[in-house]
Amino acid sequence: MKVAIYVEGITEAGFVYWLIGEKYQWDWTKVRLECLNLDPSDAADDLRDIGIENAPNYFLIYDSCTDTSVASDIRERFQSHKDQGFDKVVGLRDVYFHPYSKLEEIFKSMGKTYSKHWREIKEIVFKLKSEDFQNLYNSGKCQSFREFCDTIFL
Repeated sequence: MKVAIYVEGITEAGFVYWLIGEKYQWDWTKVRLECLNLDPSDAADDLRDIGIENAPNYFLIYDSCTDTSVASDIRERFQSHKDQGFDKVVGLRDVYFHPYSKLEEIFKSMGKTYSKHWREIKEIVFKLKSEDFQNLYNSGKCQSFREFCDTIFL
């Protein structure tokens, strides 16, 4: 399976990267992940291209950098992806774990700040485990998450 996923920013890129890694239990013989156009560049240290070349599942995560660019980036590159054998081309915008003000309160209660920078994003995302994703998928609390997973994994 070969899937291109266009995301609006680094939060979504990190979330999708971690979701896929956990799904395949970080077994790089089963999956290859590549990330393009990451902004800020310090995220590239954490979201490295990984997996073997001929893994049966290949995911390309492309950071469009703004929500308004996701659709146009897909349109611009869609035919190229089809020509390269991609099975699916998907767009993802606006992944929010809680309203921004709630996240600020949570971080403040721990003596930390939250300002949507990569280091804060990964403090949240990189703590998620396969069971967390599976529980959310099965809970019925977030239909859009379920639909996204079905789209990229089935």
